[in-house]
Amino acid sequence: MEKLFSDYIKSAKLFEEQTPLLVAVSGGLDSVVLCYLLHKLAYSFQIAHCNFQLRNNESEQDHGFVQGLAEHLAVPFHVIRFQTKDFAQQQGLSVQEAARTLRYQWFEQTRRQHELSFVLTAHHATDNTETLLLNLVRGTGLSGLHGIPPQNGQIIRPLLPFSRAQLLAYAQEKGLQWREDSSNASDYYTRNKIRHHVWPVLASINPNLDQTIAQNIARFRAAENLQNVFIGQLKKKLLQSTLEGWRFAVAEAAALPEPAYVLYEILREWGFNATQVHNLLQAGQGQAGKQFFSPTHTLSLVDSYWLITPQITDWERVWIEENTAIVHSPMAVLHLRFLPEIPPEIPRLGVEEIWLDADKLRFPLLLRRWQIGDKLKPLGMAGRQKKVSDLLTDAKWSRPAKRQALVLCNNDDIVWVVGLRGSELYRVSAQTKRVLRIDIEYL
Repeated sequence: MEKLFSDYIKSAKLFEEQTPLLVAVSGGLDSVVLCYLLHKLAYSFQIAHCNFQLRNNESEQDHGFVQGLAEHLAVPFHVIRFQTKDFAQQQGLSVQEAARTLRYQWFEQTRRQHELSFVLTAHHATDNTETLLLNLVRGTGLSGLHGIPPQNGQIIRPLLPFSRAQLLAYAQEKGLQWREDSSNASDYYTRNKIRHHVWPVLASINPNLDQTIAQNIARFRAAENLQNVFIGQLKKKLLQSTLEGWRFAVAEAAALPEPAYVLYEILREWGFNATQVHNLLQAGQGQAGKQFFSPTHTLSLVDSYWLITPQITDWERVWIEENTAIVHSPMAVLHLRFLPEIPPEIPRLGVEEIWLDADKLRFPLLLRRWQIGDKLKPLGMAGRQKKVSDLLTDAKWSRPAKRQALVLCNNDDIVWVVGLRGSELYRVSAQTKRVLRIDIEYL
């Protein structure tokens, strides 16, 4: 077992012998075995224990046991007491979700405080199988079938190749002591129902269930990697980034292989769910103005394309000083720089970028949402004034895009309707000595 454990850490390149580690220890079989394996192989580690105060005296006994384990192994010990039920109620979480949130936040805080490289948890192959079964019952795509990853950021799970039976056999062989959590015997938690009732039936059909599931998980992970490559290529082909937002043609989307599945994989990045994608495809091109909402974005049918825009926020305005290089807005990032000399060719309309006579500007400039009544003298219109609302309409901007439109102001003058048209009053001319160039980076 010790050699298999060491070989896995080396082959997976998880960490080195002298890498300082923090081990999450509940006192149960899995985490106790992890500690003894690390100790036996002379890895550098410290122990962290969470007392969630959920099981009265039993929680205190777990605390004492883990502290004694740390003393026995002569490693540093860290502990924290959580008011878990109070936190769950305050945050509107289940007790399990609250405990998970609290422990991982504290593990990371402790890791940073003591300058440790990784947090190790004792998840094993049987946990992986139970997780896969849970995800299948609840409904999932490929992302829910690859199980628990061996590493996620600073979290490492070095026992994933080993089943609970293997850990139990090692503990019994070495005469190890551990704590049994009484809640593990209850069917209150869904995972326990699978462990007590589903697992025995499946294991009777296939005694090597852990190994078989591990092989399947490897195949699912490979399939997901291939899918991600395919989806990434489709996104580049299908989605167009504009100042309005991300847009894609309805006809192209409907012609995709398995359009509902592919579109869901693309759109879930913006928080849209599978039901919305199904309804989106049913809407087709026949319901102009149809909208769907995620927690962060709006998906609107505009003419022959769908448009993804951020939800309108309380963002109102930002002041831009002369030394500002980057300005963030809800729709785009603006990059500002002064040019050392006047270039021979200068874009005039101000769609992708704007070039301004810097000496006519009085900083700070103001970037804000456009308002009814806003006007400017657009480039190329011989000094005639025009309403911003008319410019947006003439350019056939969609309603979502109009709501997000921004203007750059110099005192009371509008210098630029961002991404559309600049002002004749600030254009670069033969008399210009300094140029301010502003480029748009679409979000």
